[in-house]
Amino acid sequence: MFKTIIAIAKSKYIEKWYWGFLLQGAIVLGLAPILIPIIVGSQKGALEAGAVVGAFYLGQLASPVFGMLADRYSLYKFLYLASYIFMGMSVVGFIYVDSVALWFILALIIGLSAGAGNTISAMYIVEVKPHQEWDQRIGWLQTFYGTGQALGLFAAAAFATNASWGMMFAGALMLPGFLLSRRTVPYIGSTSRSKAVPRIHHHISRRSKSIIPPFHHYQNVTLRSIKKFIRNIYTPFGLFLLSWFLVTLGMWMFMNLYPLLMSKSYGISEGESSTYYAIFATAGAFAYAPSGRLGKIIGNSVVVFIGVIMLFASLLGLGILCFCGRSEWGVLVPIAFAMIPIAWSPLIVAGTSFASELTPFGQGEGLGLFNASTALSSVIAAFLAGIIAHTWDYPTLIICAMIVVFLGAIFFMPLLKRHS
Repeated sequence: MFKTIIAIAKSKYIEKWYWGFLLQGAIVLGLAPILIPIIVGSQKGALEAGAVVGAFYLGQLASPVFGMLADRYSLYKFLYLASYIFMGMSVVGFIYVDSVALWFILALIIGLSAGAGNTISAMYIVEVKPHQEWDQRIGWLQTFYGTGQALGLFAAAAFATNASWGMMFAGALMLPGFLLSRRTVPYIGSTSRSKAVPRIHHHISRRSKSIIPPFHHYQNVTLRSIKKFIRNIYTPFGLFLLSWFLVTLGMWMFMNLYPLLMSKSYGISEGESSTYYAIFATAGAFAYAPSGRLGKIIGNSVVVFIGVIMLFASLLGLGILCFCGRSEWGVLVPIAFAMIPIAWSPLIVAGTSFASELTPFGQGEGLGLFNASTALSSVIAAFLAGIIAHTWDYPTLIICAMIVVFLGAIFFMPLLKRHS
C-alpha cells in the first residue's frame, strides 16, 4: 500500500500545487454545499437557504470570464492565488453575519472564487503541457479535487451540529492551500502556451467527476453558438438538451437543500445525512470508468437512460417514504438516496459523450451548451427548491423533483429508440 502511495506521489503527471487544489475541492464540493443551507436554513428558512445556495452556484457561472481575463492580461497566478484568499475570507465571514443579503454576497464570492480556481487550474495544464499529456494530467487533477470532495463531505458530517466551527475549519484550509500553490504553480508565458488550446473544451468536459455541476469546465458558449442552437433546436441534439436540463433540474432540486430536506422529511440529522452523502459519493466515483466502457458496448444513450431511471427510482422511493411510518425510514431512506450520487456517474460520463455524438456543430460549442445547461439547471433549481419548500413543504419538493425527472425521461425516450 505504501509503495503504491509513493509511486502515485512520484508520478510525472502530478504536481505539488494539486494538493492545494484538493483543499479547494473540500470546500466547493463538500463543506460549502452542506453547511451553507444548514446555517441559512436554521436561522431563516428554506426560501432564504435556496436563494443563498443559488448565489453560490451563480458565482461559478463566471468561470469563462476568468479564463478570458487570465488570457488577456496574463493574470493566471494572481487569479488562482486570489481564489484561495477570497474563498477563505468568505467562508469565515459567513458565520459573523445574519443577513440574507450579506450571505448572498458571500456565497456569490465563494462561487466566483471556485470558478476562478477551477478555470485557472485547467489552464495550467492545457496552456503549458503537451497535448498528449492532457488526459492523464486532467484525470489526476480531478482525482485530487474529487478526493477533496470526499474529505470535505466527511468533515461536513463531523461539523454538522456546529456549522460555525465547520466554516472556520473551511477557512483555515485555504491557508495551507495558498502556501502549497504560491511557489509551485507553473509559469504561463507566450512561449509556453499550447497551440492546441481550443480543444480544451472537449478534453476537460469529459472529466467531470462530481455530483456538483461541472462549472469549472470551459463552457464555450457565445452568441454565435446560441444562435446555432436555436436554429437546430428541433434536432435530436435540441431534444437531448431539453431532456438533460429537466433531469438535472430535478436532481439539483433535491440536492441543493439536501441536509435540510433529510432532516425535515425523515428526521435524519444533518451529520448522519452528510455521512451518507460522503459514503455514496465515494462509491459513485468507482462507477465512472465502468460507465465509459459500458457506453462503448451498449451505446451512450442507453447508459444515460439507465442513469435517469436510477435517479427517478431514487426520488420515487424517497417520495413514498415521506408518507410511511418513521420505523421504516432508518434503513430504507439511505438505500433509496444511494442511487442519486451513484447515478451521476453514468449520467455525466455517457451524457457528455452522447452530446458529442449528437451536436450538429463543433464539439467545443456543443459541449459548451451541454455544460451550460447543467449549470443553468442547478442555479434555477436552487431558487425553485427554496420557493417550493417555503410555500408547501419538503415532501412536496421531493415529489416535484420526481415529476421533473420523469418529464426528462419522457423527452429522452425518442432518442433512446433512435440511437440505441
